[in-house]
Amino acid sequence: MRSIKFIAVISFISFAALASIPVATGMIMEGFLTEQLTGKTKNGAVEIINYDRGLFSSKIEWRFKADGLESIFGVREILLLDRADHGFFSVKSHTRLDKNPWFHDFLSHQLKGKNPLEMATTYNVFGNLESRISLKEFSLDRGGSSMKILPGQVQISMDKNGIISASLDWKGGECPGRFTAGSLTMDSQMQKASDYTWDGRISANLDHLKIDSVKFQDTSRPLELDSLTWEYTSKLNPEKKFLSFGMGYGFHSLEWGTSLVRDGAARVSLNRVDVPGWQWIMGAYSKTLTGILNDVVRAEPDTHEIYQRLGEVAGDIGFRFLGQCERLLKKGLEIRVADFKARLDQEGEPRDIRGDMTLSLKKNMTLAGFIPILLRPEAVFEIFDLKTSMTLPADMADQNPALVTPIFQGMETGLFIRDKDVLSHRAEILDSRLILNQREVYFE
Repeated sequence: MRSIKFIAVISFISFAALASIPVATGMIMEGFLTEQLTGKTKNGAVEIINYDRGLFSSKIEWRFKADGLESIFGVREILLLDRADHGFFSVKSHTRLDKNPWFHDFLSHQLKGKNPLEMATTYNVFGNLESRISLKEFSLDRGGSSMKILPGQVQISMDKNGIISASLDWKGGECPGRFTAGSLTMDSQMQKASDYTWDGRISANLDHLKIDSVKFQDTSRPLELDSLTWEYTSKLNPEKKFLSFGMGYGFHSLEWGTSLVRDGAARVSLNRVDVPGWQWIMGAYSKTLTGILNDVVRAEPDTHEIYQRLGEVAGDIGFRFLGQCERLLKKGLEIRVADFKARLDQEGEPRDIRGDMTLSLKKNMTLAGFIPILLRPEAVFEIFDLKTSMTLPADMADQNPALVTPIFQGMETGLFIRDKDVLSHRAEILDSRLILNQREVYFE
């Protein structure tokens, strides 16, 4: 009898413990959201309006405000409504945007009340977070044209170490007479090291893009792009004193009217960027830009006038922060263009272009330190290290003889020299001298 009672008590305790696990996961989720995902950020704030935690499920209402939302999109805030189910080791939440008037109006007027968006998030008790956003196919009427948006999905996860992984898979879309976009995929893994400082990579692939009319120099022609690849990297050195940024692209073909470029690629990188200087500049720039955006919106309520005014102030913002950029002018700062290549097709004959360039600072500089270059051009060789190389099709010199003609008396060759069926260029700064195509350039 005692054994039966003992077993019954143990069974009751075990059942109660098992039943309490979902309650505990709900409490853990509430603490996680309150402590980790809410509060002020650099450009806005996340706030929990209401948190109704039950034993086995919870209802959460969020409010997200960002300074740029109203300035650019005319949306003051984004309201999120979550319904979360408590499991044994995780909480699964489904998110809706129904409480946003702008979203409700969009569905009512454009999609006949049908919501193509589904959002689900899983909060793991071990500290991981996974979110999935799914988009169903839908169509819009824009200016008398029907725009079709094909299905897509975004997956985002964050582990307990703060590493954010994301992927996107979109099947494309089209608007007859305007554009056709093929499938787009993206993949990223980033970790925030500090304000405005991230470590990781982002890559993307676009299968195909066709724009029916692209205007350039008063000429409008169709543009087609095939197999575009793009990659961005941000890397901190082990001591977290310097950042390196890199951006690379490639494509199979780019056609604009009768002009065709094949197998294009390049990678541009900015290396040994001073981290304290970068953080200060980005913080000040962000604060100034946000203030100007808000001022513009208050003064210019019309959308067209807003974008026109933003274009006017953009140059002013850049000029204002030009002087602050000298915080980045540290010894070793490097700009590099690597693996630049393209194949020009003309009458069926391939014509290749290739090039590389590296430019770096020899010493710490201020903007005033560049003034002597105006009086003594050769002073630039005491400030920079340079190494460049490039090849062009030889017939380009027939169209532009200046490529192979010395520009001033101190040059023995032009920027390029003929080397069989190509134009070749090589230059470097060596022992504070400029060597161009194996000949020293004199500035006397």
